[in-house]
Amino acid sequence: MTTVIKGISNVLASFLILLNMARILYASQVNELKGSIGGLSFHRNAAGTLCRLKPSRVQTATQKQSDAKILFQQAVAAWSNLAWDVQNDWNLFAATHPKVNYWGESKILTGYNWYVSIFINWKLTGGSFPTSPPVWTTPLVVPSFGCSVWSTHFEITWSGLFHFPANYLLIYASPPLMSIGIRNRKLLKLVQVVNPAVISSVSIRDAYFNTFGFSSMPLPGTGRYFIQVSICSIESTYFFNSAFTSESLEIMF
Repeated sequence: MTTVIKGISNVLASFLILLNMARILYASQVNELKGSIGGLSFHRNAAGTLCRLKPSRVQTATQKQSDAKILFQQAVAAWSNLAWDVQNDWNLFAATHPKVNYWGESKILTGYNWYVSIFINWKLTGGSFPTSPPVWTTPLVVPSFGCSVWSTHFEITWSGLFHFPANYLLIYASPPLMSIGIRNRKLLKLVQVVNPAVISSVSIRDAYFNTFGFSSMPLPGTGRYFIQVSICSIESTYFFNSAFTSESLEIMF
């Protein structure tokens, strides 16, 4: 179908909504159209200038993404309900205590950012939430660990007993990857929360399979893939988190 354009107007947009695509013929008022406007995309090919509706993609959130969004909304609402003087106390706390993020980078936060971070850590673990700013406590550093993966198990092990009676552990892992790099950080997902304990190993098989929808790991063979596992601690009184201790696995299958 051919449409003669004598100017850009709402009539054009309304008309093209009814079309999958329209070929454009220019009148004297318009010499060329490029780009997008009002949900319409103009481009050229061998047939001339064409106009079509821009495609839209609807991405459905996973259950964990929905849960994370709800958790963040709860944190924002809780901050909004704090008295002004309590919010100010959190701002004073933030001004004197930079936060070390999961990747070991020191960041200056606002009191609001600190509050949301601690609120989320509390919700992930449990306990009594400190509405007033906490007393600064250095988070426990998770010691280096090893991992063993087979078709029927996925286990994290330490060389000796790991004592964390006043901390929780948050275990994050990636899906199987073709390579390991910084760009894959965003693929890490929370797999399991470990309550305060003294342990030398922990199995994350079932939690890992449930998180990524697997029923088993590929059997050893001739190929390979990588999995990154990152663990941080959450202090159980004030809910400060440590930086990640990470291990990358190269697995032959």
